[in-house]
Amino acid sequence: GLNNQGATCYMNSAIQTLYMTPEFRKSVYQWRYNPDIHGSKEFCIVYQLQKLFASLQMSCRDFVDTRSLTKSFGWDSNESFEQ
Repeated sequence: GLNNQGATCYMNSAIQTLYMTPEFRKSVYQWRYNPDIHGSKEFCIVYQLQKLFASLQMSCRDFVDTRSLTKSFGWDSNESFEQ
């Protein structure tokens, strides 16, 4: 599962649905990061989504953190508590 940052349950459910869609997950995994095109990894949404999907697939933990992904959206901690 995904860690709820406060009010990110709707986002988390959408991300988990996308992760469980094989065609979407394959597309995310096939995407390649290029710093000249995509800028900083920290703010590259697809790169952070790719990392999150890999964590969901490989982690032994009950949940994984979504803070890097929401940071790539430009969100700070306040936006994580808005619905």
